[in-house]
Amino acid sequence: MDRRKFLAATGSALGATSLAGCGLLGSSELPPPRKSDVFEPIEVAPNALVVPLESDPEAEAAATDGNNAVAADAVGSLAPVGVARAAKGRGAAGRGSRGSYAGAPHGAHGRAIWHGEDDDDDWRDNHQSQLEMYQVAIPAVAFARVGGPTDDEDNLPGAGPPGNWDARMESVDAGEQVRWERDLREGWYRVGANLQAENADRDLGWSAVDLNVVESGGQYEIDEKWKVEPRLNTSD
Repeated sequence: MDRRKFLAATGSALGATSLAGCGLLGSSELPPPRKSDVFEPIEVAPNALVVPLESDPEAEAAATDGNNAVAADAVGSLAPVGVARAAKGRGAAGRGSRGSYAGAPHGAHGRAIWHGEDDDDDWRDNHQSQLEMYQVAIPAVAFARVGGPTDDEDNLPGAGPPGNWDARMESVDAGEQVRWERDLREGWYRVGANLQAENADRDLGWSAVDLNVVESGGQYEIDEKWKVEPRLNTSD
């Protein structure tokens, strides 16, 4: 752990790329956010966020043929949350299919899925031959405060780095427990992991979880939690 240091992010966010929201192989239908398994349950400790990483992290992306990707992956940010993006049967405003934490589909560890839809599995069934789950390495884990206690899910940034990270930890191992020690206060925090597909030389961008930290009985705890992933994108 001595060789790893948190670095204040002072430059522009790495890896942020704006996507036009095109679908699979030219389709106008917006694909769902990708699936991933990166973070175990995140906890609040006194003056710290505690982030255990999965021992076998993985993330979904376009399938490859040898060393060549069938098409490009979604590795950057989308339009800010709260901007309506209408498309064939899959328009969405806000973070969930019905624009709220309660209305959004929920996945592993009780996290609401950013821009999740009830028919996401149907989309995957129609495109399963062009998708693949990749084992991933984690070159970096980063943290940022992204909102205050009066903000809600529609005021938070979309997928990818949230502008600047407040702290960054390099060369993180799968299964490791990462801590961001700071004076916590009520509001929204983002934990992000940069993903690299193992044995494929592919940067898969950032997987993130947004956490609403609230005070209860003199202690801090996590209220709402969102899984924030880029949409799958397999069009050049």
